[in-house]
Amino acid sequence: PILPLLIDTNLARISMPKAELPPRFSFPRDAVTQAERGVELYRQHFGIDPTGMWPAEGAVAEEMVGIAGRNGLASWMASDEEVLAKSLGMAGFSRDSTETVLDADLLYRPYYVEGRNPPPVAIVFRDHVISDKVGFTYSGMDGVDAAADFLQRMHLIRDQLKAEGAEGPHLVSVILDGENAWEHYDNDGKAFLHALYQGLSDDPLLQTITPTEFLAMAPEQPEIEQLWAGSWISHDFSTWIGEEEENTAWDYLRQTRELLELYIRGKRTASEEDLARAIDAMMIAEGSDWFWWYGSDQDSGNDSDFDQQFRDTLRQVYVALGAKVPDFVDVPIIPQQAQLPDQAAMDLFTPTIDGVIDEGEWDAAGYYVASGGAMAAAQPFFDRLAYGFDQQNLYLAIQAVEDYALPAGGSYIEFYLRVPGSDPVSSFSRGRSLLGFPANVMMAVQFVDGDLDGAAFYTAGDGGEWVTASTSELDAPGRVTVTIPGADTDWVAPLAWGDGDLELAIPLVLLGNADTGDRFSMRAFHGQSQNGEDGARPLDLAQLPFSGPALVTVPDLGTSTIVLEIADPEGDDSGPGAYTYPLDGVFAGGAFDLTSFTVGYDDEDILFKFTVAGPVENVWGSPNGLSVQTFDIYIDQDGPESGARLMLPGRNAALSADFGWDYAIWAEGWYPGIYVPGDEGPEQVDVQWLILVDPGQSKVTVKVPKELLGEDPENWTYAVALLGQEGYPSTGVWRVRDVVATAEQWRFGGAPQDTNHTRIMDLAWPDGATPSQADMLGSYTSSQEANMDLLGPNDFAKVRMIRPE
Repeated sequence: PILPLLIDTNLARISMPKAELPPRFSFPRDAVTQAERGVELYRQHFGIDPTGMWPAEGAVAEEMVGIAGRNGLASWMASDEEVLAKSLGMAGFSRDSTETVLDADLLYRPYYVEGRNPPPVAIVFRDHVISDKVGFTYSGMDGVDAAADFLQRMHLIRDQLKAEGAEGPHLVSVILDGENAWEHYDNDGKAFLHALYQGLSDDPLLQTITPTEFLAMAPEQPEIEQLWAGSWISHDFSTWIGEEEENTAWDYLRQTRELLELYIRGKRTASEEDLARAIDAMMIAEGSDWFWWYGSDQDSGNDSDFDQQFRDTLRQVYVALGAKVPDFVDVPIIPQQAQLPDQAAMDLFTPTIDGVIDEGEWDAAGYYVASGGAMAAAQPFFDRLAYGFDQQNLYLAIQAVEDYALPAGGSYIEFYLRVPGSDPVSSFSRGRSLLGFPANVMMAVQFVDGDLDGAAFYTAGDGGEWVTASTSELDAPGRVTVTIPGADTDWVAPLAWGDGDLELAIPLVLLGNADTGDRFSMRAFHGQSQNGEDGARPLDLAQLPFSGPALVTVPDLGTSTIVLEIADPEGDDSGPGAYTYPLDGVFAGGAFDLTSFTVGYDDEDILFKFTVAGPVENVWGSPNGLSVQTFDIYIDQDGPESGARLMLPGRNAALSADFGWDYAIWAEGWYPGIYVPGDEGPEQVDVQWLILVDPGQSKVTVKVPKELLGEDPENWTYAVALLGQEGYPSTGVWRVRDVVATAEQWRFGGAPQDTNHTRIMDLAWPDGATPSQADMLGSYTSSQEANMDLLGPNDFAKVRMIRPE
């Protein structure tokens, strides 16, 4: 389990101040029990007590230190270098081009933490890069070469410590999940491990040691005043809490644990055996892996199975206690897999709501088609569900199958949506069909004997029921206006029905004020009313999409004020003029060819928008929607007097001498960041920002808060680069894809025979501007220097910046 979150889920607020968190879960005694059970298991296997522990995922907090020390669970714990950096008030540990930590004396030693209740506990912090080399990178190398690289890194650390004049001894902690690495190595990693252990045994300057032995040898170590609450992943708890699915799981866990507490305290009764079974199930349900697979940040390929097992484990608590099992254990927390549209929305448009889908009117819309095999058989009415936007509305349209026939009597079409906001939700349609996602608003259209009769806008109630929140008026045959009362004004949603065509408009203000980048799930149901003892009851007959909900992303609504527009010529995606694409088919033509770059702003954010000639496809499933491209934005706010000239590492480029960047925005799929210049290189700033990918328009939008950048974008200068995104850091620098002499499956081609050629494929640079892109990227003095840290801005291609006119 993530012990800090068992102690108090609100501890996540320290590193995630803007995150939506679930209702507070706080059972510190469970954290003690979980650790005590771990100690007992260790005793059973090894016959002795453990002296230290790596808490699950290296997750620590000041509050758990006292628990560990007071209960004698551990004299030392371990976490990650990012947690240490935050504990010391640093943005992070800077590294040189060999990935050697520059503040080595700070990282490579234990620290004492007293917590809120002594005795103090020592904490060691792992070298993140070297640990990940063993865990994820060395498996792709020759075992002997990998071991040699490991040993070389140890000596580079030793050299750095010597250069700092640091007094030893020093401890390099290498910690990784033991079960993950070896399945990816040839022959279970034997070649690497044999070479590594032999090299360590033979090296007179390196000594292997346990933390307990090191602390006995060098007990005098510094203290940390306040231990940061975080884990080895991004120094926070975002992998386990903060996303909607994760928060829902924590809320279900809380409700179940609060019920169990009534039995533990004797306020309700159960036999000792049944209570023990319930506690065992609760301990299992508190495990971290359930929450790991919830949300969009991790994907097992079968997350729904983990979801089912988690809810079944909660069910065991209720069954063991003989308590009523709540409905929520039957409703999947993970929505059904969202379905990709048959066509993504291409642009903003404003249709006429008249019940007639005229030729060309909805061409820019995204749509889902009900066709093929079982889907066609299961869809007796729907043929197509279309959607699109303008600046004020979401537009929806239904096209019926040819020769459709609405049922006699009452029938309906209902659109269920999950829109931004924390309103109550329901997982079921009014006809009790499982929606496949939690919805909070719904628009229902009613028919009587095939004629449009009315419509209503619904919101989900606290109990999951659907509550009407509107009135409607039949304006004319086939046209209805739905009116939704508002605090300041009433909102209207017109809809019209023609011969098998249904069109409607829903104001975005009714959809949680949905804005650029917001995503929501959607599904349409068709059914008929059945008469029962309690009147007419809905009976769902069909749904679209069939196998999962639609996932709709609000596109760039074009509501920002534009301060800079650059039209970049097509066909210049060759860097200095001779670069060619890698050979693998994922690198489609035009994928690295910028066609435009725009800077604008709205009330809260600075917006940067790119368009690309080729596809922007998420072929490897990154959480930010980018798998192939990397976009860089450099901003100079005050001229060359301050800032940095060298672009981010791996770009092998610099700004010309009359500019210096103050902010660098790195937009990529897995590890995006915003950086400022630091004494030892770029330093990442901690801020929440957004990358929005619109594949239909081959557009990428980046939103950065004004509170970080400021409110004067028309007076800044900009440089923009498009590069290849490298998925394997061992073969790239800062995840930038390399350029070699001749293109390979995963490498760009056309590089000259030097080490300092640029890796930039395209710049945002107007056609005809001087110097040309090719001149900027191709003009530099060639070097064979392997250590890029020894080269300065004048040793690389020099890029000019652009100022808004």
